[in-house]
Amino acid sequence: MNALVAHKRILTILNVLVVSALIFLYHIGLFGDISLAVFTGVSIGLFVLALYNPLVVFALFVGVIPLEIVNIAPDTVEIALRPYQLLGIIIFGAVIIRKVFGVSGQEFLTLGIIDKLMIVLTLLSFVGLFWVTNVDVALKQTIILTSFVILYFVTRLFVRSKEDVLSLFPIIISSATVVGLYAIIQNILYKNGLEHMEVMPGRPNATFVEADWLGMYLVFIIAIILAYLYYNAYHKHLWKFFDGALIGVTIIAFVTLVLTVARSAWLGTAVVIVVYVLILFLQKKYKLFARHSLWIASMGVSSILIVWMFGLTSFELGNRLQSTNNGLQEITISCQCSGQTCLSTTLVIDNVDELEQYNCRHINLEEIDGEVALGNIVTKIHRTDPNIAVRAQVYKKTISYIKQKPFLGYGWGSSAGLLGEDESGTPLNTSNIFLEIALSVGLIGLGIFIVMFGSMVVYSIKMLRTSNSMMIKSVAIFTILGVVAIIVPNLFNAGLFLGFVWVFLGMVDVLRKM
Repeated sequence: MNALVAHKRILTILNVLVVSALIFLYHIGLFGDISLAVFTGVSIGLFVLALYNPLVVFALFVGVIPLEIVNIAPDTVEIALRPYQLLGIIIFGAVIIRKVFGVSGQEFLTLGIIDKLMIVLTLLSFVGLFWVTNVDVALKQTIILTSFVILYFVTRLFVRSKEDVLSLFPIIISSATVVGLYAIIQNILYKNGLEHMEVMPGRPNATFVEADWLGMYLVFIIAIILAYLYYNAYHKHLWKFFDGALIGVTIIAFVTLVLTVARSAWLGTAVVIVVYVLILFLQKKYKLFARHSLWIASMGVSSILIVWMFGLTSFELGNRLQSTNNGLQEITISCQCSGQTCLSTTLVIDNVDELEQYNCRHINLEEIDGEVALGNIVTKIHRTDPNIAVRAQVYKKTISYIKQKPFLGYGWGSSAGLLGEDESGTPLNTSNIFLEIALSVGLIGLGIFIVMFGSMVVYSIKMLRTSNSMMIKSVAIFTILGVVAIIVPNLFNAGLFLGFVWVFLGMVDVLRKM
């Protein structure tokens, strides 16, 4: 038994403490003014720890993956530095030094197809810099890509077996639980008028830049939970409190997912669940199919009831879900009228600028009480969902650009300069991971990503069909569900530069050796 497997319990507990502490320090604003001396001292300490025991630092690296919005760079440096990026670089350097001085530990890798494709992708990105228009932006984003490729290889160094993959599940799930609880607390703080740190009031983003990215992460976590649920069905020797703990973390994940109001994440979760129960059905595990289907349904219903009973969200979830079908978005408006509303609530507008002719304006939910106190009439009407119209225009424009430079693309980070800004002044991206990759590194780069994800699915299906090991099958299910969890929400987003995506790629490469 390797060290990762042997010490997974204490590493999980340590991870919960570290992630909780970092989120607390972020919430109180401590990371806004870190001095260079403090940053250097902490970095040196972590590097010494990595030289002595890289496993502990690697466990922390995996645990802090969701802390996307936490910037630990010193105040004298303009670039943002996430905790997992610092730890990844430290581990990578420490492993190399240990190897140079002959210290026993992680053996260097025998490169497989995905490893080689990662290297080719990185080289392709640098070669493409000779043909891009905005070299500064493309170079910066290519360096960021390289840092994520390093995270992939750091994960590959430590995850060498199916046991290693499963041993990381408790660490990843425990981090998600802390993040989920923080997201719920954010909404509670918002509803009580306290400092909540939400980017969009009423939609928690926890430790991510926006609520949609938090939702995407939660879909991935639910994929892990289902794979772990499958593994637990055949391994009753797990912790006695495992069943209860899994119910608790699943409800937290579902509740948080509901609060994000991220429709792409809701769709991704539905597809992940359908794929999971379909796998059970095709394996002819009918009892497990029935039991787990009921279990998942009960978790979902319980989560929705918790959100409803405790009033955890100000959003009309039914209207949010319905807008996916009818293309209409419900908005809150304030009108300066006397005795009655200024316009019919059945009116559908295309743009909020139309409200001016009715002496009305679009307001946020937190403005309602103030508007009512002023004597204004607050009501709700529908407008054409701007996301649908904007996304259609973006897709059309992106495809036209790809046709002009189909092979090497325009460089990473080019979408904002090419596609412009939305009505709020926010730079647009392609809103689709495949289009984003093709625009950035051309069809060659897109082909590399398709081969990477496709080969994982092929390996997984092969393992499900030929292996009798429940551990191998659990890893195979995790791989399939993980690919679905990343791809489906990203059909409407472009969240490629997220730490958990690259750690996932590093974890599932073990399939080719099974």
